[in-house]
Amino acid sequence: MSKINQSTMPLLNIKQALLGRIRRAIIATFLKASLDPTPSPLQNTKFTSQSQSQHQVSGISGDLGLPLLLRGRSNLLQWDFEVKQELKLAGLQDLIDLDLPRPATTHENYAAWHNYSRGLQSWLVGQLSGGLTREFRLTSDDKDYADDAYRTIRKIALGHGVIACQSLVYSLVKRSRKDYSTAGQYVEDFENNYTFAKELDCGLSPFVASLLLLRELYPEFTSWVMAEESAIPGDAGKTYTDNDFFRLCRRAIKESERIRYE
Repeated sequence: MSKINQSTMPLLNIKQALLGRIRRAIIATFLKASLDPTPSPLQNTKFTSQSQSQHQVSGISGDLGLPLLLRGRSNLLQWDFEVKQELKLAGLQDLIDLDLPRPATTHENYAAWHNYSRGLQSWLVGQLSGGLTREFRLTSDDKDYADDAYRTIRKIALGHGVIACQSLVYSLVKRSRKDYSTAGQYVEDFENNYTFAKELDCGLSPFVASLLLLRELYPEFTSWVMAEESAIPGDAGKTYTDNDFFRLCRRAIKESERIRYE
């Protein structure tokens, strides 16, 4: 990530304030009582592996490991959610926020950011399955700091290039309701693949995705699909948004559950 210049000083001030809050949260919440109660921001906080799925920060009380390791695209969304929840609880979520700039090497909080970011990078790697850990080790992408590691981990899990895009587009266009045990499973998988394809810049428009989804559900939920189609505006090709599509998915899952348990 590029260095911060003078034009980004307002963001730097925001980052400085956030770093101060993160540092205080770490000190107040995690450092063992036996340590100096007012440690320097230069203190090196290391993340070390305890076991295959249990990981803990050196000098930190409590287990910070996730209940699941990242295997790949199949559980990426759940893993990503749990990582962010864990980091929010620890006050560390800003260290993987790709929209926040890093402090310059001359900034007073650079050393604190450096140590916490390197520590969090190690913890993130500890939340990967063996196969992904190997891919992470072998990749030439930037990965030494938490934000870079987070980006690279997502890239590895998602896949990249023509093959990954081809797989996702095929899943969206060719997989049908009959490939799944329940309509809810089909909708959830379709929604996930839609999200991943968007991230890889090979996604469908929300309107087209909605049309495909409704077509597959029509034989099973004919009346419901007809009602949904009649509610779509005539200019949906221009105005339909991702949120419109996601809300449709939620309604479809709800309808599937209603029919299933009647």
